[in-house]
Amino acid sequence: MKRKVLIDARRRRSIPEHFTWVDHRLVRDGHIKKCSIKSLGFYLFLITVADCDGLSFYGERRISEELGCPEETVSSLRLELISAGLIAYRNGIYQVLDLRLQDSAMACVQDVGHVYKASDVVAKLIGEMKNG
Repeated sequence: MKRKVLIDARRRRSIPEHFTWVDHRLVRDGHIKKCSIKSLGFYLFLITVADCDGLSFYGERRISEELGCPEETVSSLRLELISAGLIAYRNGIYQVLDLRLQDSAMACVQDVGHVYKASDVVAKLIGEMKNG
């Protein structure tokens, strides 16, 4: 077994007071394969700004400014993350979901009080991507 040695000991990571994490199941359980690079960047943003319950209140405009993309792109990325079962969204509030409880076969989407089947969301997302 290889012995692990820090490459730059001066910059060894430590857990800060305002700590967030990336669940290893994101990779291990294949969730990462369900998402584009852009949506994973959005997911990283959401897990970074979320509170201890996974909630974030950032608005579309602020998110688009932080990610450097149009607000319409934020909406498409949100749908992608919802259909992948990584987040929930309702009335302007995002929730990063616990990966242990995901059941993609039963996935449904809640967006501003409406419930959609995940297959409908994916079809809409594909249509948006084809149209530009």
